[in-house]
Amino acid sequence: MNNVIAKIYNTKQRLEAGFLTDETGSLLLEQPAQLSSPTRPWERAAALEGVFSATLYVQSAEDLTQSDLAVTEEPISGQTRQWRVLSHANSGPEWRLELSSREVRRGP
Repeated sequence: MNNVIAKIYNTKQRLEAGFLTDETGSLLLEQPAQLSSPTRPWERAAALEGVFSATLYVQSAEDLTQSDLAVTEEPISGQTRQWRVLSHANSGPEWRLELSSREVRRGP
């Protein structure tokens, strides 16, 4: 598990020129969290093709059921990644968010 700074958002979609676009809505939470890397073989194979999945563990009394976007930042390297929230579950103040991200590779 990696310690990260997590920003969790609730976004709203709107139509722009006939296409759906994401408009960043409200920031629900910004605090330290733990991000776990994929453990299943098929998830690791998908990561080689640019499709990443992870689980984010957050301690919060806030209601995160409306969350659909998460941004994680590693404090040491400063690397950030934007994730889609696929599902969420909570047990008391601990939230578990299942995340997915796609990296588009450009030519050499």
